[in-house]
Amino acid sequence: MTSWLNEHIVLRHSLIMVILGSLALSLWNAAYGLSLFFGGAMGVLTFKMLCLDASRVLRLAPGTAQRAARRGYFRRLFFYGAALSISLQQNMLSFGWTFVGLLIPKLVIYGLLVLRRIRSGK
Repeated sequence: MTSWLNEHIVLRHSLIMVILGSLALSLWNAAYGLSLFFGGAMGVLTFKMLCLDASRVLRLAPGTAQRAARRGYFRRLFFYGAALSISLQQNMLSFGWTFVGLLIPKLVIYGLLVLRRIRSGK
């Protein structure tokens, strides 16, 4: 039995949400659409890095797995910090919409969980 919620579904829905959201915001304000696209791209990239790190850590020995997990966490944290600092320094990017873009994979996971709960009737 395949899982109804896996990384491929989350990545696909996240990419769709980033593209459609940035296009919709670009009609209102180009800087907002660009910021959402930039943050969303970084959010999807860090989510993919999380999936790759998790599959790698699960195959390692416990001592080295902890170091590898910590290293992966700080690498993703660096990407989050870089995206937010770039959005603060650039006049053509909005910090708030970049931050929302970084949260898109998490919002997609919560949305898919809510949809599953509604469909199952629980």
